Amino acid sequence: MDEEDKISKEDLDNQKKSEQNELSIKQVLNDQLKALKEIAGAKAESVDLSKQVLSFHREVDGYIGEEFDKTKEVVRERDAINKNLKHTARLDKEIKDEVSRLNDLAKEGDELAGEEAQNLREKLEALGKIQAGLIEEGKSRDRINDKMGIFDNIIRGIKDIPFIGELGLADDLLEAM
Repeated sequence: MDEEDKISKEDLDNQKKSEQNELSIKQVLNDQLKALKEIAGAKAESVDLSKQVLSFHREVDGYIGEEFDKTKEVVRERDAINKNLKHTARLDKEIKDEVSRLNDLAKEGDELAGEEAQNLREKLEALGKIQAGLIEEGKSRDRINDKMGIFDNIIRGIKDIPFIGELGLADDLLEAM
C-alpha cells in the first residue's frame, strides 16, 4: 500500500514537473518570440535563436515523452497490481469457502460415524445375546441327551425297522428332541 502511494505521489510529482516545464517552455517561447520581433533587423541572430529554440523545444519534447512513457508504465504496473490483488482476493474467498465446506463435511462425517458406531454397538449386543442363547440351548440339549441316555439311539434304530421306519416317525421324534 505504501509503495502504491509512493508511486502515485511520484506520478503526481512528475506530472506537476511536466506541467511546470511546459509552462516554462511556453514562457520562454513567448519571450523569444518578443525578442525576435524586436531583433527583426538582425537576421543572423534570429536564425541562431530559432535554432536554439528548436533544439530546446526538441529536448523538452523528448523529456516530456520520456516522462509520459514512465507515467504510462507506472499506471500499467499499478493496474497489474490491482488486477493481481483482485485475483488474490477472489482466490482467498474460494479457499475460505472450500475450507468451510470441508469442515461441514467433516462434521457431517463425524455425526454419521457416531451413528454407525452406535448401530454397531447395538448389533454387537444383539449378537452377544444370540450367542448366549445358543450356548444356553447347547447346554440344554446336552442335559436332555444326558437324561435320555440311549433313547435317541433307539429312535434312530427305528428307521431301520421295516414298515415302521418307512412311516418317518423316527425323524419327527429326533427333530422334536
